[in-house]
Amino acid sequence: MAYTGQRKWYTKELLEICIDDMEVTGEKFTGVQKKGLNFTEFKIPCYVEGVKVGYGIRYFFRCYKCGRRVTKIYTIPNPTKDNITGCRHCLELNYISQQATKTQMDYEAHLLYRYGRMLDPNFKLDTITHTPCPWKPKNMHYKTYERIRHKYEMAQLKAQKKFIAMVGASMQRMEKHFGTYGIDIKNKY
Repeated sequence: MAYTGQRKWYTKELLEICIDDMEVTGEKFTGVQKKGLNFTEFKIPCYVEGVKVGYGIRYFFRCYKCGRRVTKIYTIPNPTKDNITGCRHCLELNYISQQATKTQMDYEAHLLYRYGRMLDPNFKLDTITHTPCPWKPKNMHYKTYERIRHKYEMAQLKAQKKFIAMVGASMQRMEKHFGTYGIDIKNKY
């Protein structure tokens, strides 16, 4: 795909509407029914499909653009009546990991925040490279804690390596542009 000069949205930037978080009102049904998503001032029509699985029924959204059966549909954070809602395939959304670059630490910050929230629901990420991993919560198995802590530390280590590479590249550019200001660090001591 050619570069267009515009970055794509990724899924966490949009309003995500998940069928699993909603309560389907009325009788249980199989097949497709037209329902509506109620917002404060208006209602967006959507199709909900019920599929019989085992002893129960599982519900899906039916994307009105492509007709796919999906559990999540997306819209912009402040929806209006004229909004386009659809699945991530129709809106050409991608995940934050698909936009990760060699120098940006957005993905690592996302991972650190995610792993930190697994251990502490009130976790705040102060700095990417120096925020310590939260302590083991009560009633969590020690092996589970160690696994999550290891993932946290690996993501933090990767962020530190990216930071060091960024600083090194910046220093080289500054040296090339401004010179070393007549300072010879190697022969100073």
